[in-house]
Amino acid sequence: SFYWAIRRAAQFEGVYADAQTAADYWQTVADKINAACDAGTLPSRTGRRTATSQPIKAEYVPATLSETWNGLCHAAGLRGCAPYEALRSIGTEEDFAAWSGYLHCSFNSSAEAGKDTPYYSLYQKAVFAVMQGWAWVYSILLTVGVVCALFFHLTELLPWIRKKCTAQTVVPWLLLFGIFGMALLRCAMIAFVEVSSFGIGTSTMYLATVHPLLALYAFVGLFLYGRPLKRKETA
Repeated sequence: SFYWAIRRAAQFEGVYADAQTAADYWQTVADKINAACDAGTLPSRTGRRTATSQPIKAEYVPATLSETWNGLCHAAGLRGCAPYEALRSIGTEEDFAAWSGYLHCSFNSSAEAGKDTPYYSLYQKAVFAVMQGWAWVYSILLTVGVVCALFFHLTELLPWIRKKCTAQTVVPWLLLFGIFGMALLRCAMIAFVEVSSFGIGTSTMYLATVHPLLALYAFVGLFLYGRPLKRKETA
């Protein structure tokens, strides 16, 4: 949201009068931010330049590949998706008043100012435990499904590649692999930004689109295993 706020403010200042003016202005902003990072005036989580579109460097490759794998496991394992927040209420009465006023609603009834009273009752935690159990079972089934679908997919695709075949026999399998490829690409894209700039750790929010792609790939890959993906010729 702050990107849009900055752009909106720049628009009111006439920065977008024409393309060249906008390009010159934002280049100046980038140069000043990078200079401040290099000088240590503006701290950076990673100790590198702060940006969302970093230059691609060889030093980022190993860490990006590692974080890509972490992101893939994060999405398949439904990590960071606990149904409740485990933090305790340690805010002051002034904090509670400010938060409630900002949200325009009453605060959690279990929260006690200045104390570490748990937010949720034992009954609520029992319900959440059941939900987490379901998520645990589902994550195992999803992971196994993706691995099996990928194995079956390769066993079907590789023989077609090794022998003479037509586009109608290979392209459908390649298109199916594109679903899995999009999931990997999303993980890799977020991994690069995390390694080169963000430094906030593997984030469920940024990987949210990976999960439906994995579920779709697992379902379609297993459903189509052993079925010919080619058009039947009619006499």
